Amino acid sequence: MGRPGYMKKPQRGMLVGLDCGGSLTFSSNPETVNKKDGFKLAENLAPGAPDSVRQFSGGAPRIIAFELVVTCSNGGSPSAAEQTLEAFTQPCGDDPFRGPPRVMLTLGSRTWEGFVEKVEVEEQLFDINLNPIHITARVSFKRDDVL
Repeated sequence: MGRPGYMKKPQRGMLVGLDCGGSLTFSSNPETVNKKDGFKLAENLAPGAPDSVRQFSGGAPRIIAFELVVTCSNGGSPSAAEQTLEAFTQPCGDDPFRGPPRVMLTLGSRTWEGFVEKVEVEEQLFDINLNPIHITARVSFKRDDVL
């Protein structure tokens, strides 16, 4: 999926809420980006047959996982970033049965649509009012192009 023409190209990457709004732009490179792709096979075993027959039965979840570091020193707002990431894992609006919002993930020139499956946030440093000034967020993004 390509980026809509009206959207400014990010310096490095961004997460943009397609259903409920909200965005998080990041200009620092994640140290690593882990991608997990796969597929599912159905095995048909016939009694007495010498070999089983394997057939493609669908795609497995395609996961992209990465870590973001947000600090006040690099111009970020750790609390705002944490709230935005948490909002990407919650249903939009008042309907508790609605799924998580669709999100577009851009890393450089690569763009995917899907859902933020999981966010783990570690708050590491605090100001005098115990507001975080340094967080590490581990983001698990599930691509929405699975067969």
